[in-house]
Amino acid sequence: MNSPPPITSRANRRRALSLDNPATPLLGTIARRKSDKREQDEAAQRSHRMHVVSGCQCGSMYAVVALLSLAVMGIVFSARRPNAFTPSLPDMPPGQTLPGQQRAHTILPRHLLQPACDGFNPHTAWEHLAAITTTPHPFNSRANSDLTRKYIQDQFRELQAEAIALGRRNVRYDDGLDNSTWTRRHEARLDDGEPLQPEEVLEVVQGDNMVMWVGGVVDSVEDNVPVSIEIDVDQESQTALLVSAHYDSVATTYGATDDGGGVAVALAMIRHFIHHPVQHTLIFNLNNAEELGMFGASAFMGALPNSTMETGSGHPWKKYIRAFVNLEGAGSGGPSLLFRGSNYDIIRHYADNAPYPHASVFANDLFPLRIIQSETDYSVYTRHGLQGLDIAFYQRRAMYHSITDDLPIQSLYHMGSNAQATITGLCNTPYLDSIELAGNRATPHRSSSSSEPFSPRAHFAGKGVFFDVLGKQMFIWELWTLLLSNTFVLGLGLPVLTWAMVKIGVALVKKHRDRTNRLRSTVENPHSLRSILDPSSQSLAEFSEDGSSAPLSPLNSHYRHRRRHSGSLEHDQYDPPGKRAIVKTVGYITLIITLDIGALLEASNWLERVNPLARYSHPWLALLALGWLLLVVNTVVVYSITLFEALVCGPVPVVRGTAQWTIALGLWWWLVMLVIGTGVAGWLGTGALYGSTVLAVCAGIAALVQIAFSFIPPATDAKGPRKVWIAVLVLNLLLPGILILDLLVLVVHMVGHTLAGGSVMYVAYGSFLIPIFLSMVPVISRARNFKMALVSELLMLALLFWALTSVEPFTDQDPAGIAFSQYYNQTARTSYVELSTTAGPGYLDRILEHVDERDTESPSAFGTRAKCSPITVNGRLESCRFEPKHQVFEDPGRDVPVHAEWLSPKRESTEGWREGRLQILAVESRICSVYLAETSVGMETELWFEPALGVPPTSSKEDEIREPPAVNHYRKTLHVWAREWNRAWVAGIRVKEPKQPQHQPHSQHEEEEGTVYDSKKTPTVSLKVVCGYDDWSSGQGYASEFNHLRTHLPGWTRIRDGGMNPEGLFTVGVDMHF
Repeated sequence: MNSPPPITSRANRRRALSLDNPATPLLGTIARRKSDKREQDEAAQRSHRMHVVSGCQCGSMYAVVALLSLAVMGIVFSARRPNAFTPSLPDMPPGQTLPGQQRAHTILPRHLLQPACDGFNPHTAWEHLAAITTTPHPFNSRANSDLTRKYIQDQFRELQAEAIALGRRNVRYDDGLDNSTWTRRHEARLDDGEPLQPEEVLEVVQGDNMVMWVGGVVDSVEDNVPVSIEIDVDQESQTALLVSAHYDSVATTYGATDDGGGVAVALAMIRHFIHHPVQHTLIFNLNNAEELGMFGASAFMGALPNSTMETGSGHPWKKYIRAFVNLEGAGSGGPSLLFRGSNYDIIRHYADNAPYPHASVFANDLFPLRIIQSETDYSVYTRHGLQGLDIAFYQRRAMYHSITDDLPIQSLYHMGSNAQATITGLCNTPYLDSIELAGNRATPHRSSSSSEPFSPRAHFAGKGVFFDVLGKQMFIWELWTLLLSNTFVLGLGLPVLTWAMVKIGVALVKKHRDRTNRLRSTVENPHSLRSILDPSSQSLAEFSEDGSSAPLSPLNSHYRHRRRHSGSLEHDQYDPPGKRAIVKTVGYITLIITLDIGALLEASNWLERVNPLARYSHPWLALLALGWLLLVVNTVVVYSITLFEALVCGPVPVVRGTAQWTIALGLWWWLVMLVIGTGVAGWLGTGALYGSTVLAVCAGIAALVQIAFSFIPPATDAKGPRKVWIAVLVLNLLLPGILILDLLVLVVHMVGHTLAGGSVMYVAYGSFLIPIFLSMVPVISRARNFKMALVSELLMLALLFWALTSVEPFTDQDPAGIAFSQYYNQTARTSYVELSTTAGPGYLDRILEHVDERDTESPSAFGTRAKCSPITVNGRLESCRFEPKHQVFEDPGRDVPVHAEWLSPKRESTEGWREGRLQILAVESRICSVYLAETSVGMETELWFEPALGVPPTSSKEDEIREPPAVNHYRKTLHVWAREWNRAWVAGIRVKEPKQPQHQPHSQHEEEEGTVYDSKKTPTVSLKVVCGYDDWSSGQGYASEFNHLRTHLPGWTRIRDGGMNPEGLFTVGVDMHF
């Protein structure tokens, strides 16, 4: 075969001249036309590859997103699955104790420590729990005083004897000193029509707590001999830690979670600290009547300092307390959560010592915002200025306060291990001694810089940001530290780092261009023979896949035109988009988030009409459907933006579009971090917005990676595209997805069984998902095959929402709740039963229909459903009243339950007052109330409490516990929670008539409110005595209707304590006049 002529031949020199000079019609005309055609075809193919992605490529990109999303969900749900929050239980017989290991000084990671080193014995707590949950034991039941309280008293005696056998003399219990009476007067406004009517309320609580003292032991040296010094109650300078739990339950549950678990853990810890003492004293307050209004803790602490609305001295041991740990239950099983902490310092001890930390500042900040309508004894102690922790169970809230409430031993172990390790850490450090009492308020000693009133740090003093990741590791910072980091490290550091990276990249590109100057002549003359025969000689220094010109490339317009058709997906090297493009894309992201929120609102309103409580039993299906809706909305918006830019500005290459979205996301979350994570969080003083910092960090790193790769030229022998977009997706999705989904699982468990809120709950769920699906926008832009993606997404969305609208909202594991109350008017000898539910319209009728179907003894025509006609109140609440078959408290030979008698004739005073003393005795009830009706303006009334018979109104003993009663014409209420059974007490009543008595009512309202007028008699005031009963499990006859309803309810319904009456499930009223 003949070789081609050399380039220096005469013929080729003439051919080269003709090619370099198109005006010369020589030999290369035909060949040049063929070359131009081939060049145009190749450019069109390259442009097609730049702007269109095949179905296979699109599917592979979405597959990567799906795999990464499944990995995030798998990691979270694997760590948060039931019974995965603790390792295997320690092999310890009940009653055995181990010394434990203080976590603050261990060098081993938490997951390498054996369960035995925690020192907590769950089997001991399990035995206690089984003993105190044999029957419901509300405050107003014999089971409360005769079973539960007696069991705790017996355990205290045994523990004290056990301590004495060990040679410890500073362990003692008290069930008699805490007999203080606490009173509180406040104003309430009852919604009794329009306008709201004010009410004066006086609450009287006689303490019934069980308190135990476990003195500290300090190691010392006397005469070179080590000795142990026991701290006892007579040492005034000591400091103590309070451990609190309550032993009463509501009437509709055995009280396993609320708060049998806390009591069982406390009893197990008492034995542990008797055998393994700490340096500071521990005071265990197992209080009563918490479910009625945190009255046990209030009686223990007494009146607030300098309060004019409260009285009571409290327990004498309270003066030693500097901090507390409260053990509670707000669900039915699962791990225990540190959901409230008073300041950073004490939370730090939990983070340093708890072996299985589970905490959330998000829950800590929901209570001040009143998003969670519930309270614990934590509020009482913090009002008295104590620093403390609130640890509670929170999962399976559908079983909360129901008869099927249960608590597994793993939950006891989780709470006990964390609480015991935290208490050990607190009491073996100088923390309690560092807390100063200022006006009876415990305040941790801090440096002067943070205590200055005008110091910015003073506003955030003690506030912390804390959370755990998957139950493995807990993170905690001071809020002040986080705000400073957001402002300077991220707010200023990220822009500076970006600027430096761009400068370095530009310098590297310039250096690379200088090395290729020897090829510049060839690049500037694209019609030269050398450039045609050897295209690879063209410089790659400024060659971009996306076709965009580099801002520092002083190339002629003809070369830049060729560059726009030279890129392909074979190389991922490209220049960062311009500033205007980034700012424009930030606007697009704002549009996407706005449309996401709008779509969530519309979907929530639609679900509210179709199946409003589907989230109640199927929260994960609701999350999946809402997340898929966000994916569809994001795809539609990106598709629309791409079409718009293609029509207005020309086609946007694939890679440049991906980079544009990635960098814009970094800028967006940086702005969110500054405005919300720093500004709003600092203004509100909340750490719950820490997620914006995490999102800003991850998105900022992803944007920096994207910028860095834009300045790195591809290798000339590279095969296939670089996978930079996968690395960027991992940075944007993996860590933020895990943190957000982990927090979302917590939120679902906490508020998922809240029937209130309506469509707001769906919007709240979807709002958590917006950052996760926003991180997928660059991949959606890169995949480009929008039509195929949209068809698939819409089909899946339709399937998910069909399933969401078809599921039953209530199941056996997620039951609906129904509230029961029965009122008996002892004066008129009439009774009625009231039922209510917040399950939604129509559900009360379904429940009663099922009750009648299961009741084979009564014909359906005379069943509960026929007698009870539900009415809807406030959209979701349904209630009905009916007359029961059996009038309670009317058994033959049974005495009337409530005895209300005037002790003496009504006395007239010189100042125009009429005064009387009403003696009240409720048989087998410790809760009674007196309701004094509102009178006409000018007719003033007083209502007060007298603790014992024979005490004159002016005695000094009464002045110690009695508030000056309110004097006005408003309605007044006196609530009394007595310590003893079947003991009478006295209510004092005074009425002052107007100077010019009116013999006719001023209005119909006055007549209805209780002022009775007679033309021949003095006006009288109506009052009612109401006493409560809660004991339905002992076979009492008055509970027949309750037991009938309870045993015939459908499996997807439970009776729960609805708090319909402050006196209890069953109430007896006596109508009187004064």
